[in-house]
Formats: sequence, C-alpha cells, structure tokens
Amino acid sequence: MRRSVLVSLFILGFSTGFARANEPLLLSDPKTSDSSDRALVLMHGLLGSPAQSFGKWPQIIAADHTLLPGHGVLSDFAVYAVDYEADFTSRGTLEDTAKGVADDLAASPIFRRHRHVWFVAHSMGGLVLKRTLALWKLQGRTVLLDRILGVGMLGVPSAGAPLADLAARGRAGEVAQLFGWNGALLNDLTTDSGQRYLDALENDWIAVRGTRDNGAVRRFTPIVACGYETKPESRILEIAFGAQYGIVVPKLFATSACDDKRGFSVSHTQLPKPDDSRASVHGWLRALITTSATAALQEQRDGITTAPDVPSYLSGRVAFSNQDLDPANLDRATGLPREPERIEFADDRSRELAEKLILRSGPFTGSTKSDLYEAIAKKNTCLNLAISSNRLVITLGIRGEPVACRGGRDLVCSNQSCD
Repeated sequence: MRRSVLVSLFILGFSTGFARANEPLLLSDPKTSDSSDRALVLMHGLLGSPAQSFGKWPQIIAADHTLLPGHGVLSDFAVYAVDYEADFTSRGTLEDTAKGVADDLAASPIFRRHRHVWFVAHSMGGLVLKRTLALWKLQGRTVLLDRILGVGMLGVPSAGAPLADLAARGRAGEVAQLFGWNGALLNDLTTDSGQRYLDALENDWIAVRGTRDNGAVRRFTPIVACGYETKPESRILEIAFGAQYGIVVPKLFATSACDDKRGFSVSHTQLPKPDDSRASVHGWLRALITTSATAALQEQRDGITTAPDVPSYLSGRVAFSNQDLDPANLDRATGLPREPERIEFADDRSRELAEKLILRSGPFTGSTKSDLYEAIAKKNTCLNLAISSNRLVITLGIRGEPVACRGGRDLVCSNQSCD
C-alpha cells in the first residue's frame, strides 16, 4: 500500500527541489529555433523529464498545419521544454526551484530568437511557472512578460493536493525520509498549512494577470487556459484511502485565475500526452494559440501618425524605430530591446527616396512593427515589404516613381495625393 502512495506522489512531482535549470531543450526541428517568430515552452512536473513528459506532443504539433491568425501555421512553432532535472538536490524548496528557472529561462535564447511565446505547464510545473512570471514582474522584466501571448495549465495543484496531505499526516511517513524530502516543500503542497504559500502564490499570479487587464496600455494577452483530469490515476489509493486520493489533482484543487477551464477524460500523467491531433488536449492547445494570436492582433502596441501639416519622412521614422536596438537603449533588466524588429532598406535607391517620402492615409497601428508596416504598405502602395520568417527583420523597398510634391522637396506614393 505504501508503495502505491509513493508511486502516486512521484507522479504528482512531490519530490525534492531544484536550485538551477539548464538551457531549455529544443524538441522541434532545429531550423525552427531561427526561422520561427513563435515559440511554445513546455514545463514538466518536478520529477518529469523535458524529453519524455509530453510524449508525442511535439511531433503532433510539427505535423499540424492549421493556419494561424495573421500568418503562419502551427507546425512552424519552435517547441522547447524547460529542463530543471539535471541539478537534482534534496534540500531545495519550490521557491528555490522557481528562482532558478526564472533566471535561467530569462537568460536563454528563447526571448532573443522569438517574438511571441506561449507556455504550457503540467502539474507542479505550473506552480513553478506562476512563480517565475511573478518574479519577472517584481524584477521589472516586463519585456519578457510582454512577449507572452498565452499560458496553459494542465493539472496544476494551485490549491494543493490531497496526496500531499496523505504524506504530511504520516500515512506514508517513511517515504519522505527515504527520499530526502524537506518538510517545507511538502508543507507548501498540502491543502491546509501549505495553503498559506499557495494563497500567496495565487495572489502574485493574479497581480501578473492584472497587468494585462489594468495596465496603462490595454492588453488582451496573455490568455490563460486551465485543464484538469477527470479520471483517477490509482484505483488502489481510491479504495484504500478514499475517492479524493484517486484523482491526483481534482478540479477543486486545480482552481486558479484562468480565462477558460475545462476537464479532460484522462488521468493526470496522460494530460500532457495526446495520442494524436484529434485528442481533446491538442484541440485545447490549438484553440489557446489561435485565440491568443487573434487577441494579439487587436492590440495596438505600435503606431504612426501622418499629420499632413507636419511632414515626417520615412527615413526619419525608420531611424527612430531602430533606436530600440541601440545598446544604450536596451532594457536594463533583460538586455533585450523593447521592440526587437530591425528595419532596413532594400537598396540605395530606396534609401535615397525615403529621405523625401511622406506616408499618407494614417494613423496606422499594429501589434508589432511588422504588423504596423504591413498596414502602412497597404495604403502606401509604392512600399514593397519583405519580412523575414522570424519577423525580426523588415526590408523596405520603394518601387515605381513616387509623385513629387512641394516643388520636388517631398514625395508620396503614386496612389496618394500631396494634400
């Protein structure tokens, strides 16, 4: 019987903490790390494996060619898994683990290579993720938070879990001693004394979401979706100790601040392991990505005005935009540019014409600089845009012969007027 308790506790990840994390493991085609503007980061439970905990899901994503809002398909995603398995210790706490993950994930190439990021966390990995994002907020790493469009939580014990209570009450007493658990971690995960830590964590998580809803600039992302299992993991525990111990993280204990909640007819360990693209949990992920990508397109993070009485030439706008990439202007908390896109001209002729070219038919807005310049080019048809696959480089060409205005001092595209 005690062996069954031990196995189920291991499933949940009620084990020792990790003080540090390794660089995230790339699970998709290596080309996606440089070619994709979108990344999905998976976070396993504390005893999980970055290569095994999510089963065939990375391969299922790679074969899913569902069109996404704005541009691209789901199979374009770069898929990573956070690896905090290698630095296994027996004395870390959940807080130690989260701090290690927060620092190492922030320093990883993910936010340098990809414009938009989604997270999906399973089990205790969701608690680590919540604390990681809360730490980023406290540390002023808002550049990282601003690039997150969606967060998925699967079987996350936000209110603790009955199995932790079972161990804490001593009904699996020697298990903790055998595997070197420290009492602080175990207590953090119980539904009574641990509730103090988990309540504080949930309040921090609500504050992170509040940045979206109550910030100076209205945002619609990140969208947060939560899922929980409805099938028991162990009939033995259910029969021996009661129904509340059969399901590892029941719906009641998975309650959190989410935009969407739903149950899945699978056990806890199978939640992040869909069999194929028809599995409900994969449809849930697809919906999360599609919904949040749509919401992001509706955010007006970048803008350009085109007041006719104050001529502003295209070359000046490009130079001003590229100032974000100047080392002196990088975000001090992360070393990243607040807006990572670089704008360049296709050739010398385009660069020379841009010195006199004035944009018309604005104002223009977009969720990113790429989206912004796509909107500009639709109304100023002499602009020819080429955007890199990772959408971090925008190349501007000026085609045809723009119309001369004000005695040749200014130019506008031929579909626009000088007035």
